[in-house]
Amino acid sequence: KNGAKAESVATEVPQHRVTITQPFALGRYTVTVGEFARFVEETGHDMTGGGWVWTGKEYMLDPSSCWRSPGFEQTERHPVPYVSWNDAKAYVAWLGKTASQPYRLPSEAEWEYACRAGTTTPFWTGATISTSQANYAGNYVYGAGRKGIFRQRTVAVDNPAFPANPFGLWHMHGNVWEWCADVWHDSYQGAPADGSAWMNDFPP
Repeated sequence: KNGAKAESVATEVPQHRVTITQPFALGRYTVTVGEFARFVEETGHDMTGGGWVWTGKEYMLDPSSCWRSPGFEQTERHPVPYVSWNDAKAYVAWLGKTASQPYRLPSEAEWEYACRAGTTTPFWTGATISTSQANYAGNYVYGAGRKGIFRQRTVAVDNPAFPANPFGLWHMHGNVWEWCADVWHDSYQGAPADGSAWMNDFPP
């Protein structure tokens, strides 16, 4: 979401054309701490086990990290951190039952289209992005961008200091990582061209 360098990596190629064949909608904001708390309280969903933390070199599981106490102050309007793919799947399943209409994680292609808001540039902001447009590790730059602020914490999902993209979606770049329905693949070789989630070779 907040590319550290202009060059693509192996998991981002080959470039391929996708035609999204079905309409879809996304929430304007990332799921908040308050919304997720209601889910956990109503379902008793197990959130023990810690969270994956970036050490500066790699991600490591930290048993003491959790979505309630991520190591920085947050309110109910902050995005919920330390949520696994399985946690996210459980949340949307619960949301669908609560709202009496279907909810699901978006496919990677749907998310990319919504994130770029119809543009073909790396970011909806253009060829690069700044820390006044998104909350990310500002010590990294993309392309011709400049170093900026590294806040080392999330900001509220509706923080007015950061603009929504042209589709009206907030914090599509930065703040927290967002899950898609797709399973991880080493490259886009053989990826679906219709915008659907790439679920082949899913582990049992």
